[in-house]
Amino acid sequence: MLQVLDAMVAEAGADRVGIKLSPEMNYNSITDAAPQETYAYLVDQLRGKGLAYLHVALFGAKFDYHAMLRPRFGGTYLIGSGLTQDSAEKLVADGKADAVVFGSAFLANPDLPERFRVGAALNAPDHKTYFSPPTAQGYIDYPTLATA
Repeated sequence: MLQVLDAMVAEAGADRVGIKLSPEMNYNSITDAAPQETYAYLVDQLRGKGLAYLHVALFGAKFDYHAMLRPRFGGTYLIGSGLTQDSAEKLVADGKADAVVFGSAFLANPDLPERFRVGAALNAPDHKTYFSPPTAQGYIDYPTLATA
C-alpha cells in the first residue's frame, strides 16, 4: 500500500492524493490479528507525506480508532460511515474531524446538502442494487426534492 501511495504521490502530487482506511471492516472474512498496531503503524508512515486527506470509516469496530489515528496523521482527517446530519455536525464542531463523508446517503439523496438545509426526509438507500449488473436502478433513479 505504501509503495502504491508513493507512486501516486510522485505522479499526481501529495495534495491530490488521499487514502481511505476501514479498520476491522472484515470484508470477505479478512481479519487482522492486531488491527490497532497495524493501523497505528500505517498512519505513522502516512504522517508527513503531505496527503490531501486521511478518510477513516468504521464498520462496527469497538475500539476508538479516530482518537488514536487523528493525532497520528496530523493532516486533514475525514470521518465517514453511518453518519446523520447531527452526528456529522457534532464531529466537526468537536474537532474530531475536519470534514465528514456521506457515501450511501449521498447516493440515495443526490441533493443531500439541500435536504439537510431544509430538514427534508432522506431517501433510503437500496442496498440490493449495490454491486449489481450496471443499470440505472439504485444509482441514478432516486428522487430529488424537485422531483418528489
